Amino acid sequence: MFQYNFFSESRIPNEQDFFFREINVGRNNANAPIYAGSNTLISREALEAVGGIATGTITEDFETGIKIQAKGYSCYAVDKTLAHGLAPTDIDNLIKQRVRWGRGCITSLRRTNLLFNPHIKLNAKISYLACWMYWWTFFRRFIYIVSPILFILFGIPVVICSLKELIFIWLPSYVLYNQALKVTSGAIRNKRWSNTVDTVIFPYMIIPVLLETLFIRQKKFNVTSKRRDIVRRSDIMLAIPQMILLVFDAVALVMAVAGALRTQNYGAAVIIYWLVLNAQHLIMALFFMSGRRNLRTTDRFYAEVPVEISYQGKQYYGLTCDFSETGLAVLCDKSIYMPHGEEQMSIKIKTDRYKAKLDAKCVHVQKKGDKWKYGIQITGMDGTDKDEYFQILYDRDHSLAKTMSPSVSMIDDIFLNVQRRSAHTKNSKRQLPRIELNRTMETADGKSIRVLNCNYEYLLVEASGELPDKMELRIPGTETVMKCVKTGQKAGLYYLDNWKELLFCDAFEQLFALSEAKENKVS
Repeated sequence: MFQYNFFSESRIPNEQDFFFREINVGRNNANAPIYAGSNTLISREALEAVGGIATGTITEDFETGIKIQAKGYSCYAVDKTLAHGLAPTDIDNLIKQRVRWGRGCITSLRRTNLLFNPHIKLNAKISYLACWMYWWTFFRRFIYIVSPILFILFGIPVVICSLKELIFIWLPSYVLYNQALKVTSGAIRNKRWSNTVDTVIFPYMIIPVLLETLFIRQKKFNVTSKRRDIVRRSDIMLAIPQMILLVFDAVALVMAVAGALRTQNYGAAVIIYWLVLNAQHLIMALFFMSGRRNLRTTDRFYAEVPVEISYQGKQYYGLTCDFSETGLAVLCDKSIYMPHGEEQMSIKIKTDRYKAKLDAKCVHVQKKGDKWKYGIQITGMDGTDKDEYFQILYDRDHSLAKTMSPSVSMIDDIFLNVQRRSAHTKNSKRQLPRIELNRTMETADGKSIRVLNCNYEYLLVEASGELPDKMELRIPGTETVMKCVKTGQKAGLYYLDNWKELLFCDAFEQLFALSEAKENKVS
């Protein structure tokens, strides 16, 4: 969701990859990997030994895992994708999920008597204690944001110390934190990205974590909705805390710069830099809360899989460039006719392990370099083919970024979001490939007509002089004719009355092939 809302699917790894691929795997050494979510295999013996899945808690998976480890069973987390799970698709449910995780973690650690449980080893206790401390990092984020604001606007120093004392206390922790994050996260996460994520959700985590710590529990289990709607999801009202802080930060920044210039106190550069960093994270939080419209209800995977397209006894071949539960995009080396109305075509898709046959129709087509990209909607598949197709779709790793792009910077992030959010994209409704012919053809009565383009069902001729309502154009070098009927919709636009017959005519296909070859050579 973070990548999607930030328009960064190919630039930033999945936010949960950091935990599942790095943090949880690193906890194997202490036999303390966290049981998080449904994608887990559990020994029946181990589960029965702890009395089954934990109840009376809002994080039953987390608590069950601790109990199993306390019984002496070994648990192991892997960084290989073996299953897919669902995640929240809107900000409100994301916040509810994180609040439930935070409160449940604190309660479960208390219920399992973590610190004084003799069956939990010391290194595992330390590992789980780090879980508890994590939920307090949101309060740390709040302090980090308000500290320079309090100092500049209200003259309230958070820390009173000299520059030497500040460097002595702060610099070692800063260096150690960055080094620890670098070691544990590899190329999946960096400090800036962690701070951005924390800035998004910290206003809604501090009070619930504090209440749970004070034994004021959340007893109701809120099921996290993972339904995806094709609407523009904007939860900008949830960004009111960040908006207020950004206003105060901006005012403080102006005052700090003005004060530094007036007094020539260049030591204020530290405060100015601090305020600028906070402003950047707050701006990114506003971008996240403003949301982004979901264009589809299911996830799309980017992969090349060979397909065979059959229509009216003719076969064509191509490669998928992406596909989902409801459709696929196919790249073909040449233009082909695909049914786009009530008629359907058959598509066979095959990998080395699975194969499926689908009924489908074309909903969009566009030229991509020297190839044609067809957007195809799946209209039907039987039970066996559906099972096989879903295996083709989901028996693979996700196609999002696996590591942070080395060129990603905060300025790049802000510029990208401003650019993408201000752009007005117009969705093309073209369902047939338009081939630029640009050649002269003769009518049945010997007149020359300049044909500009054709999309199998319609052709456009140069509108010069009086054009007949009906005419027959002969394909050069053949006896094949195209029976044209004027539409009246646009000057020079004709409907091909015999297009269905022409689809199976070699001369018609050769006409398009020659024109495409000429066009590709020019481009």
